[in-house]
Amino acid sequence: MSSSDSYHSAISSLSWLFGSWEAVEAEVSYPTMDTLKYEELLEFQPVSLQPVIQYKSETWHPEKKQKMHCEIGFLKVDPETQTVALLGAHNFGLTEISEGAVTEHTLTFESKSLSRVSFNKLASVVKLVRKLSLVNEELHSAVLMETVNQPLQKHLECRYRRKS
Repeated sequence: MSSSDSYHSAISSLSWLFGSWEAVEAEVSYPTMDTLKYEELLEFQPVSLQPVIQYKSETWHPEKKQKMHCEIGFLKVDPETQTVALLGAHNFGLTEISEGAVTEHTLTFESKSLSRVSFNKLASVVKLVRKLSLVNEELHSAVLMETVNQPLQKHLECRYRRKS
């Protein structure tokens, strides 16, 4: 998105995220699962003149092309403090509210509230830490996860190139 007239001034520090990003290299790992590569499309779009960005993530298996993980939500910026909140829903039954800050071209979040559907069979996620950084025109993403059975540790790493 090129014109700052199209979005709220509070999200201008996040304009480097706007658009679609395609995974160049992505890997998911955790002690309770096999490490595997995945493909992803990640999108960030401003919501009119609100201090909000809608995001959507879809991942799939590189060979089988089966969808793996879907996530949709919003980044909401407090215009007074520039605190950034991530409000997200995951297809496996988790909702997340995380908060953080943006510095230059880096956005870091830590979960404040995680809720899950009562019939989930996976170990409960108790903490998520996310980092998004723009490095040499590539978007880098890292997610650390803690569950009731495992300490906080790397779960996802991905590099993206801008698609649009």
